[in-house]
Amino acid sequence: MLDGRIEAAVVGHHGPMTVAAHGPRSIIGEVTTMIGGRRTATLRASKPLRIAVIGQDALHQVFDEHPDALLGPGQDFGELGAMLGFPRSATAGATTDVVLTAMPPHEFRAKVEQA
Repeated sequence: MLDGRIEAAVVGHHGPMTVAAHGPRSIIGEVTTMIGGRRTATLRASKPLRIAVIGQDALHQVFDEHPDALLGPGQDFGELGAMLGFPRSATAGATTDVVLTAMPPHEFRAKVEQA
């Protein structure tokens, strides 16, 4: 995403719920682009935004050249598993020292529902 803000929502036990928000420099749709399959969320923007669309080969090249492109400070992962009980779809590895905060699924769901 070049600029703007977009929210990702999934349908849970109590209807649609927002599970993530993305802003400039976010990469969205990368899992489906890399490995195929169905999308896992519905994305919605409240205002116009600018995005860049790249294909699978170009996305592989970006991640090969910039392994830190997927996650940065303040970003989260594993939200679909926490919200919906999905099995993990990827393995995360650190290329530098990191500090992680783990949250039990019930606490994560409560925080999302409060937002």
